[in-house]
Parts: sequence; C-alpha cells; structure tokens
Amino acid sequence: MLTWLAKVTLVLALIAVRVFPVNSVTPNRYQIDLDKQPEERWKEIAIDYKYQIKTVIADILELFQVSNKSIQLVTIIADNLEFYLPTEIAREIHGLSAYSGIPLGELLIYNILHEITSFCTSIVVEDEYGAIIHGRNLDFGMTNSLKDSVIIVDVTRYSDVVCTGITYAGYVGLFTGVKQDAFSLSANDRYSGDLLENILELLLNRQGKFVGLVMRELLQSDTAVYREALLELQTVELIAPCYVILGGVSPGEGAVITRGREGEIDVRFIDTDNNKWYVLETNYDWWNPPGDNRRAAAIQALESAGRKKMTGHGLYQVLSTPYVCNNLTTFTAIMSAGIAKEFNVIIREEDTKCVHV
Repeated sequence: MLTWLAKVTLVLALIAVRVFPVNSVTPNRYQIDLDKQPEERWKEIAIDYKYQIKTVIADILELFQVSNKSIQLVTIIADNLEFYLPTEIAREIHGLSAYSGIPLGELLIYNILHEITSFCTSIVVEDEYGAIIHGRNLDFGMTNSLKDSVIIVDVTRYSDVVCTGITYAGYVGLFTGVKQDAFSLSANDRYSGDLLENILELLLNRQGKFVGLVMRELLQSDTAVYREALLELQTVELIAPCYVILGGVSPGEGAVITRGREGEIDVRFIDTDNNKWYVLETNYDWWNPPGDNRRAAAIQALESAGRKKMTGHGLYQVLSTPYVCNNLTTFTAIMSAGIAKEFNVIIREEDTKCVHV
C-alpha cells in the first residue's frame, strides 16, 4: 500500500504533467545507445541536425570572432583527439563529423564553447512534502539558431534508460540531466577566460576535464548516487570554472557548488531547518553583486510564491518570470530524480513572457 506521503507525491506528479502550456514547443527526443560503437551513437542526430549544427557553428565563429591562433590550436587537438579526450568521447565526435560532414575542428570548437559561454538560471527546491524539484533556464547568445537544435536524449544501456539529458545537437556532453532515483544536474557558466585561454588549458593540462563530460559520466554511471556525485563535482579538476547545481531524492539534497579549475570554492545547501528551502544560481558568485536582474527577480518570485506552491508548475512559473526568462533563453527544463513524471522541457518561443534584457 502507498503511504500518505507517496499518495500526495503521486497526485502532485500527475497534476504537474497537465499544467504546462498546451501550445508549448517540446524538443525532439532521441536515444543514445551505449551498447553501440561510439561512432554510431549520434548518427541519427548528426544526419537530422547537420544543417542546424552548421548554422550554429557559423554563428559561433562570427559572434565570438574566433582567432586564427585559436583555430590553429584546435586543429592540433583535433588531429590528436584521443590524446586529449576520453577515447569513447573522441570516437563519438569522429562519428558526428563523419555523418554530418562537418569538419572535426569545427565540432571541437562548438563543444569547447558550450563549456564557457552559456548564461543560465538553475534552481533546486524542496517542496512542503520533502520532494526535490530541479529547474533551469539555459540562455545563450545565438538564441534563435540554438533553439532549433535543442534535443532530449535518453542514454540507454542493455535497452534500459540510465539517464535523460537535454542538450544541443552536436554537443556530446550533458549540461542538464536527471538520473532517476539518484540525482539531477545542471551547470552554469562562471567567468572562465576566453576561448584561447581554455584551449591552452586543454593542451597543457590533461588532468582537467570538461564539466559537461564529467556530468554525463556521472549521470550514465550504474552506481553513482547523490553523495558520490556531490563529492566528485567538488573535487574533480576542470578545464574551466563553473557552477554545478545538484538535486537529489531526499529532503535536504540540493546544492550549488561554486567551482574553480582545481576544486570547490564554495558550496550552498538546502537547509529547511533554517528556512532555506531552495538554492539558486545564475552566473555570479553569491557573495558579489550580480551583473543583471535575474537573481533578484528569481528570489522575489520564489519568496512570493512560497514553498507550498513549489510543484513543477510552480517552479516553471518562477523560471518564466521576466528577466529570469529573457530574450536569450533557449529552453526551460523541469526535472526531479524522485518523481519520474516530473519532467518537462519547453523551447522558449517569442510569444512566451520572456523579456528582452
């Protein structure tokens, strides 16, 4: 028999799947089968999205004015990809290149820039029943072209889904994802230097890892749980600084990790005993004044709504608040490792209430 808490949680989950906008645009969904050869895993996506990926790369090269020096260094890495990246990841990128017809170096620039240029809002809340819900907006400069490449991927092993991620076609890491009955993750950019600096970091420091690849490795692990993920994300050496936002399945399991390249700088946790029922991160260290209005708008929306209204829909409304949702927002994701049906991804269109900033 279901306990009273389980019944309430189930009812909330069933309600949540009905309250999102009926005219919302959801991404296409694909399967990444780990039992396939790495070169074959992204084949369908590479073929379906080759034009969208090419458009995004062209926008990247123009927007970030990628220098000839950066391109030369990326070419060195691309020619020796297995030396700089995990073997299976290198083979996946080779497969993407082969099936899309996009040069390996351009795909590598695309994957590196995803690590250092996204602007985001991530929130983890604990509702009044102790359930953990994780939401995020992912903002990016090439908003229109990236909206066309948002996809959902179910990573499978032996035909079972081991995790689900939301990403952009052509990127092999996971910045947003959930492993059911274990944890959910999102990463936000923290000032991390320019493209050339991070390419040099990759060339010179083979110990450092891309956070999107670390997150994917944790999400698709057979054994990783919340505390293991928390420890790994606090200590693993990274190519670029960032914020990692982590949600679990039990009360109190919510954290924001402020990361430098060599380890954690700060960690904040949900602590309902002290009325801290949410953790929030945009792209600024919490002890410094933020550079925009997103943090203040999100806090005001959370406090106005209150903990009792923090269903998945309630968190979606917070993430739809003007400034939190803005003209750079490509998608909003709601997920919960403890409530499988609490999963929604909405591509932000012009008719939503996102504002220009």
